[in-house]
Amino acid sequence: MSSSVPHPHTKRDDAPQRESSAAYPLAQALDDNDPDPDPPTDSRAVLIARYSVNTLFWTLAVVLVAFAAVQCDRYLALRLREAHARPRPPIYSGPAPAEDMRAQLDRLVTAPITLGGVDVYPTAPICLRSGFGLPDAGDWTALDRGSSWGHLDFTCDARAYVVDTGFDANVSAEVHVVPGSDATVDVAASYGVGGKGALDAYEVCIYRADAAPLTVDVFRIQRRIPVGATDTTKDASSSVRFNVTLQLPTLTRTGDAMPRALRIGRYEAVTLHAGLTVRDLDIYTPGSVHAQSGFAARGMSVRTYGPRGNVTGRFAVAAGHVGVGTYGAGVDARFDVTRRQGEDGRTRMVVLEAYDAPLNAMLKLVDEAADSCARVSASADPHCMRYRPFAFDIRATSSSHPQELTLVEGSSYPPGITIHARATDAAAVLRLDSSFKGTYHFRTAKNHYGGEIMSKEGVRDPEGRGREKVKIRDARTQYGYFGATGWGSGRAARKGASYAEVAVDASLKATTDGEGWLWDGRFNG
Repeated sequence: MSSSVPHPHTKRDDAPQRESSAAYPLAQALDDNDPDPDPPTDSRAVLIARYSVNTLFWTLAVVLVAFAAVQCDRYLALRLREAHARPRPPIYSGPAPAEDMRAQLDRLVTAPITLGGVDVYPTAPICLRSGFGLPDAGDWTALDRGSSWGHLDFTCDARAYVVDTGFDANVSAEVHVVPGSDATVDVAASYGVGGKGALDAYEVCIYRADAAPLTVDVFRIQRRIPVGATDTTKDASSSVRFNVTLQLPTLTRTGDAMPRALRIGRYEAVTLHAGLTVRDLDIYTPGSVHAQSGFAARGMSVRTYGPRGNVTGRFAVAAGHVGVGTYGAGVDARFDVTRRQGEDGRTRMVVLEAYDAPLNAMLKLVDEAADSCARVSASADPHCMRYRPFAFDIRATSSSHPQELTLVEGSSYPPGITIHARATDAAAVLRLDSSFKGTYHFRTAKNHYGGEIMSKEGVRDPEGRGREKVKIRDARTQYGYFGATGWGSGRAARKGASYAEVAVDASLKATTDGEGWLWDGRFNG
C-alpha cells in the first residue's frame, strides 16, 4: 500500500514519460534497438540549387557538342571542296601510266583568256590542216621544200583580237600587225630539215571567245606532242618557226571608224606597222616590241620580261594612259601623248619602268582639253591651282643603267605637268622643253652617281610674246639643288604650274622578284 503512494517531495515531471512509455511500448523498443537512425533531410532551397547546377551543366555540354559537330561538318565540306578544285594526280612508278597521263594532258581544252577578270575558254576552232598542195583557205600550202603558208579569216563582228601562243614557251614565232580592210591572219612556217611532218605537232587555229560586252576573236599557236613521239619527231617540231601577219581593219563595213582592241602574248618579236590604229593595246611577251612611226592607240600597256624584251620605235597615244615596263631589257622609244577635248578634269598617266636596264624616252605632250580655269577669276585663285589638275603625270623608273628623259619641243600643256624620275645605281638626266614653267628639284645619293635637270637656252617664247627665258637656282647643297624655270621673270617662273623631280638613289642590294615589280598598266577602261 505504501509503495503506491508518492512521496510529497517527489517531482511529478516523470509522470508523462512513464505514461508515454507505457502507452507506446513497441515504438520505445524500436527506438532503443535501431543502430543507425535516419539523418535529417535537406531543405527545399538546397534541392533547388542542386537541380539548377545540374541543368546548367548539361545545357553547356549539349551546346559544346553541337558547336563541335558544326565545325567538323564545315571542315569536312571545305576539304571536300578543295579536293574537287585541285585534284592531286596519283604518283606512278611505271612508264605506262605516265604515257596515259601525257595523252590525257594533250586532250585538255585550250588555255583560257582573262577578259574583265573572268577566264573565257576559246571555242569553235578553225585550224590549219596539214594537207599540202591544197589551195583552200584553212589548209597549209607548201611553198618550197622547207616552208609552208596558211591563211585564216577572222569574223567581221569582233571588237577585240587576241594573238598568243597559249602560254607555251616552246613556240618560236614573231608577229607583224598591219592595217587593212579585213581581219585576216597569214602564217608562214619554216621547218628546215624537219619536213612537212613537223607541222603535225602544232595547232594553228582561230577561236571565238565571247564575253559580254566584247566579241573576241583569238588566234593561237600551240604545240601538241603526240603520244609515242620519238626524239627525232620532237626535235623536228622544235625547229619550226612561224612568221605571223595579222591584218586588222580600222573601219566597219559601213565606213565608220571603230578601232579594235589588241592583245598580244608570248611572241619573240612584235612589230606594229604604220597606219594601224587600235583602241587598247595590251602586250605581255618575252620578246621585243617595235612600233613604226604612224602607229596609234587610244591607250597602251606594254610589258616585257627577259633580255630580248626591248621596247623601241614611236608610239602615238590619244585619250588614254601609257604604261611600259621591262625586266632585263631597255626602253628606247618616243611617245606622243595627247589629252583630248572633254578631258579637262582628268590627268593622263605616263608610267615608264626599266628594271636592270637603260631607259631612254622622248615625250611629246599635247593638251587639247579646254582650260578648266576659264571661269575662275584671278582674284579668287591667281594661279588656278585648286581648280586645274595637271594635264600629265609622268613617272619614270630605272635601275643599274643610265636614264634619260626628254620633253620634245613642240609640246603644249598650259595646265602644267608633274614629273617624277628615279634612277637607282646610275645617273639620270631630265631635259625640259621650252613650255615647262615651274619649279624643279634634283637630289642624289651620297654615292654621287650623277645626273642633271637641263633646259635649252636661247629658244623663242612658245607663246610668241617675246619674253626672255629665265632659269633660277634657289639653293644648292652637296646632294642636290632647287630651282625654277619659266618666261618673263623669276616670280613667274616660281609660280609656274609644272613641277619636276629627279632622284638618284643607291640600292639596298635586296633580292627582287623577277616579275612582281612590274606595273600592270591597266588604266584603260
